[in-house]
Amino acid sequence: VINQKHLEGFGCSAEELKDITISNSCFKDNIKITTVSQVAMNGLFPEHEPTIDLTRLREEDDSPMVGVTNKEMLYGASGILDTDTLKMIADALENDLYIIPASVHECMAVPVDLADRDFLLELLNSANQLLEKDEILSDQLYFFDSQKLILSTLPDSVLIRHPDPFDKKESR
Repeated sequence: VINQKHLEGFGCSAEELKDITISNSCFKDNIKITTVSQVAMNGLFPEHEPTIDLTRLREEDDSPMVGVTNKEMLYGASGILDTDTLKMIADALENDLYIIPASVHECMAVPVDLADRDFLLELLNSANQLLEKDEILSDQLYFFDSQKLILSTLPDSVLIRHPDPFDKKESR
């Protein structure tokens, strides 16, 4: 994780670093797209990586949910910063996307027409409660507008954090 001190050492802003990263071909070549169905059938680390045919995704899966990570499946959520990848997924799913920041390792993309926003917020809330604090990417859902190619936070999608009954600091 890069913090402000790192940025000062690099001599650039967070926005400049993001632009450098996204334009890097190693970043783009390392993005991995998988479906929840594939993970359920093959596990997170299948012996033989199945090829995803995004063009048939919508017709083959009743409720397509696509995971975006990297080939190492570590700190791969940054793949959602690549608008080309999001556009490719949105085109395959024939819709704009809700993005669920599942962790710093992966994000999920769901077509807007097949998703219930409240359910997705609950899903995000549940996922975040299971994660270590340094693995939580965000408390908000995101929206990808496939026409404008803009990724933004959804208004009113901030999670209400419930206190952890096992956290001694919060029970005082």
